[in-house]
Order: sequence, then C-alpha cells, then structure tokens
Amino acid sequence: MPLHTPDIMASAHLVRIYTLAYLLKSDPAYLREARHWAYGGLSMVYIVPPPFDFGEGVKPVGLYATCAVMGATRWVAPNWIGRPVQWCGLVYSAALWDFARIEPDVKARKFWRNIATGITVSGARQNHTAAEPRFVGLLPDSWNLEHQSRYPIPINPGTVQENVAEYVGMPFYSVRALARGDGGAPALVHAAGDVEALAPEKGVLRCRVTAWPQAPSKVVVTRVAKPSSVLFDGVPVKFEYISERRALVVELPASARGVLEVVERPSVPEEREREAICATFIPHPSRNSIRFLSVLPP
Repeated sequence: MPLHTPDIMASAHLVRIYTLAYLLKSDPAYLREARHWAYGGLSMVYIVPPPFDFGEGVKPVGLYATCAVMGATRWVAPNWIGRPVQWCGLVYSAALWDFARIEPDVKARKFWRNIATGITVSGARQNHTAAEPRFVGLLPDSWNLEHQSRYPIPINPGTVQENVAEYVGMPFYSVRALARGDGGAPALVHAAGDVEALAPEKGVLRCRVTAWPQAPSKVVVTRVAKPSSVLFDGVPVKFEYISERRALVVELPASARGVLEVVERPSVPEEREREAICATFIPHPSRNSIRFLSVLPP
C-alpha cells in the first residue's frame, strides 16, 4: 500500500497512543489529539446505509461497515476505496472504547460508544455463518456491499471478539488512571476485566475490579509507592512490590468482584525524584502485537 494512503489503522493507533498518553499525564493537548484522530477515522465509517436497492424489508450489511484505506494496492488493484475491510475498522473501534472512557463530555462519550457499538455489530454480521460450516465464525477479509457477499480469505475473528467483550461490558483488558487524594500524579491499574476508578482518600488508591477469569488472577498497579497494606473488599490479599519499577502485583481470587484498596506508605524524597520507567506488555488476543505502556515518573 503506498505510504501516503489514508488508513483507518493510522487513526486507530493514534487514538490509542494519545489515550494512553492522557492516562499517564492529564495534559489537555493529548485529549485534543485523541479527539482529532478519532474524527479522522470516522471518515472511513459508513454512517448511512449503502446506496443500493435491496428490496423492501431487507436489512443489508452496510451501516457502520468500515473502509480500510482510500487507495489501491500498488496504486492499481485491488481498489479498496469504498470496500469494507471490517477487521481494520474493529481495531479503530477498540481504540474508541478506551477513548470514550477519558472523554469528559457526556454527549461526546455517548457518541463514540455508539460508533464503536455500530462497528462491532456490523463486524459480527459480516462473520461467516453456520451456512458455511467450514468457515463458521471467521471474519471475511472484506465485504461486497452491492452483492452482500464475503470476499476471501476467511481470517481470525479476534478483532470482533475484543469488541464484543467491550459491548457486553466485560473487556478482556483494562487500564485506568487512579487519582490520588493529595492531587499527585495518578497511578495506573491494569486488570483482566473491567476497572472503575473510585474517589480516592489521602494515601489510599481505590478502584472497583470486575475480573473475568474464573481462576485466580492478578492486577498490576504502576506508579505507586510501596504499600503498607492491600485490601480487596476489606480483606488483606497477597501482593508483590517491585521497587525498581514502582509496580505492585496483587493476587485476586477467582471471578473477583470487589473494591481494591492500596494504602501507600509515605515516600521518601529520593524515591519520588527517581525516574521510574516501566514497560507493561499485555498480549492481545485480537492482534499480532502487544500493548506497550511506558510509565513515566510522576
């Protein structure tokens, strides 16, 4: 694909990058950039039905289908302009779910969630059905709007799965910023499931965790001082503190649902001044890649 070609994946990755940057440092400039690239990706989403007559009562696939690029392979063919390639749009909608969580404007937040929901549902409708037993559940490489048919080759449906998890309210993975009661730089919490930040108290980080693993799981909290205690629903739990990374690994029970509280010890000046750069790598079931989050010093 020519380098200059407008690409929804570029918007997807930049929305995610600026969303993570905003979590690390609540700079309004990062929020503005995330919005900018979210709107850029919107230009490749069908927000009106396709312009074909399918007959009365037919609900064709088309609304919220997503084009991948505005261009052609090797400048000639295939020509991808207007052709839905939903797996690319699903990477974009996955970034929108995260971006919507940091969007302070309620109407805008609802708007982006509606867009992400539409792309998710369209992706599920484009999947191969039981009528094709060999390929059932797989996502087509692309979609023919006029003939309502799938182009080969069937591919991994992981991008659909990630978005469906968000759609039903149980994301595979979450990262959230936890405010400090003293107004200091936020901590970051990573969990397999959903995380809701709760009102902090001085010296105590608080969040509600809803984990999907039916076996014991772990939560990682970064940018945190060594705790004096860690509680889950008021009960002490096991944890490991990695001082050189200022990271805390907390063990949670199977199907954990409750409030996590981290009681930080007052940190010494040397510790607060020390740079703590932490890389958290989270494998993604939907991509041949990983999420990288660099945790900068507060």
